[in-house]
Amino acid sequence: MPVRRTSLLGVVAVAVTLVGFTACGDAASTDDPSTNDTGSAAAVAPTDTVTTPVTGSEPAPGGQGPGSGTPFCDLQNKLNTMATPFENPNATAADYQEFYIEVVADALDQSAMLAPVDLQDEVAKVNEGIAALGDAMEANGWDPAAAYNDPRMAPVFADSSYDEANQTIDSYCGN
Repeated sequence: MPVRRTSLLGVVAVAVTLVGFTACGDAASTDDPSTNDTGSAAAVAPTDTVTTPVTGSEPAPGGQGPGSGTPFCDLQNKLNTMATPFENPNATAADYQEFYIEVVADALDQSAMLAPVDLQDEVAKVNEGIAALGDAMEANGWDPAAAYNDPRMAPVFADSSYDEANQTIDSYCGN
């Protein structure tokens, strides 16, 4: 089930995949929980899922796309490999709430700020879906299953432009 963008941008992608929005393959996962990436999420403590920094001086691993090595793609690669509560079967409502409050808002702002002009619409679309899921999560007590089944999410799940925008971003960054 995990996809390469199962971190921040893939939160909505995974939700849409479950309903019938996914990004790409599973290039970033491993079975080594010490890598703190998308592999072996059960080994990641709920409090660890919200403390992974989104910024830093060294780029995260990524592919070779036209934007590879840019600050925008470095951020996207960090987001791709960041652990989230969505990958942790032991995550609590408090973990999801903290993740959205402490990590998601900042990451969406950074992504929008760093997006190249030709990707601003795609980034806005992906951010819109992630924000919609956050609203549904909050309205449903930070329960992802209830949020995925919230009727307000149906338009997000039915709109293939979220997946297309995510794929465009991945292609640009070479993911």
